[in-house]
Amino acid sequence: AIFAELGFNIDLIYTHKKQTHYPTMKGLDYAIIQGIRDVPDNNTVNDVSRQLECPVLPSLRYTVNVTPMVGEDWRPVTFDKLAEASKGIEYIGVLRMDVDDLGNLFGAGFKKPNGESRASLARVASLSNALSLYFEGWVGEICRDINKKYDPKKEEGAVYAVYSGGDDLFIVGSWDVLPNVAKRIRDDLAEFACQNSDVHISAGIILQNPKYPLYLAADDAEGMLKRAKGLEGKNAICFLGQPVKWSQWDQVIAFKDELINLVTQEAISRSLIWLFSHFYQQYQATVENYKQTNKANQSQLFWGPWMWRSAYQLRRFADRINNEELKQRVLTLSEKLRPNPAEKQTLALNIELMGVAARWAEALTRKKDEEK
Repeated sequence: AIFAELGFNIDLIYTHKKQTHYPTMKGLDYAIIQGIRDVPDNNTVNDVSRQLECPVLPSLRYTVNVTPMVGEDWRPVTFDKLAEASKGIEYIGVLRMDVDDLGNLFGAGFKKPNGESRASLARVASLSNALSLYFEGWVGEICRDINKKYDPKKEEGAVYAVYSGGDDLFIVGSWDVLPNVAKRIRDDLAEFACQNSDVHISAGIILQNPKYPLYLAADDAEGMLKRAKGLEGKNAICFLGQPVKWSQWDQVIAFKDELINLVTQEAISRSLIWLFSHFYQQYQATVENYKQTNKANQSQLFWGPWMWRSAYQLRRFADRINNEELKQRVLTLSEKLRPNPAEKQTLALNIELMGVAARWAEALTRKKDEEK
């Protein structure tokens, strides 16, 4: 009614059972027909123009409304099926992402080096429209690309794009695909912004049983997103409870891939993954002890029993490997945990990244029947 008072008429054009239903309004000066995702084809435009007896202008309105469908009757994939399609543990994941410091981007992003503002209505509107185009348009295409590969028999998962718009998004899917989705969204945004270092995004991912209430999972993922943004400079991802800067994420992926590659060899057991997870837990215990007992002496943050235990246990593990090449690969990983007084920060970073990688590899390589 409000739009009618302003001289506008709005109606929906939709297809049901291969029959197209058109609006019946008359007496219009012109009409605009907006397609969802795709520009309306010429036949549709011409049909609407004849029906309304006025010129019709086709346009496009992006919306992120991605639902994985399956079967001849084209039914939505359930959360249980998404979990079953995951590699390793049968969980779903929830991904929340949000552009960092968007207020500063609008407030200070148009200033000259001398501090003079170049902001204008046109520039602010252009930036806002560009972000909307990315989140409402391109994010949906990323999700559709993932869903094209959906195949439960091959453990190829899928995602629901619950929401994406403005500067944030909310995606649910097979847990194992979400780290890759988050990285692609982050990388594509950087390319979209011409690698502008002031434009970056943080992410939080949680894993949950498919029966877990979605609204609680959304809150949990928001908590992980806040932990990622808690790192200095933000621009991070929080996965499996550990916040990591995006600049270090490729190292986590490399560690994870190396662990999985090693334990798939006949000569090496999955206990190698368990060892790195255990070392990380011991490191975390050392950190907590430092926080509670001696905040002044920061050297205790890095030095603890986990260091010599990791060196000893990894050496023993390597000595039991008959294949010399595989033995050296295990020892190479062990070297990254060797104490070096001059590189305490690097050592702490390595164990934190390896901890995430080990838990990731453990979740991916766990057999389905181990959960039952």
